[in-house]
Amino acid sequence: MDLPDFSRLNISTKDPEIPDDIATATDPKLVKLKHFARLLPYSIESNAEMQRRLEVILLRIAQCVEAKDYYPGLRNWDIILCCWFMLEYPFPKEKRIQLIVLYYHICTTPGMPTFIVQSCSSTIVNLLEYQETDHHGPKTSLETSI
Repeated sequence: MDLPDFSRLNISTKDPEIPDDIATATDPKLVKLKHFARLLPYSIESNAEMQRRLEVILLRIAQCVEAKDYYPGLRNWDIILCCWFMLEYPFPKEKRIQLIVLYYHICTTPGMPTFIVQSCSSTIVNLLEYQETDHHGPKTSLETSI
């Protein structure tokens, strides 16, 4: 795995640099990210770079589940995924649905340690509550009713 290029990232008093794929975006999710990036006192990675990093995280989660490495493997990658959520980058709906199904199966596996079930169920809730933005404002893409 290559090390990320940090040369474009900086902290300064002037307006931070917004990557081209975010600055010129017309997609509502990326427009929301562009507005968010303007409020930060530092530059951010491009959406393409962060989607590649998401792919690595999802690959590692799948490898951990296939190897039955729930602790520490899956638990650590689940924490990294939760940190990725906080960065406000768009999370594709198809990947969210696949991840919800995978985590549901982990939660319902007999004999699974309770702290893994708690961690995975918490991630399911985060995935279900993930907000997408359209032209009419925030909207929950996967409605939950309790």
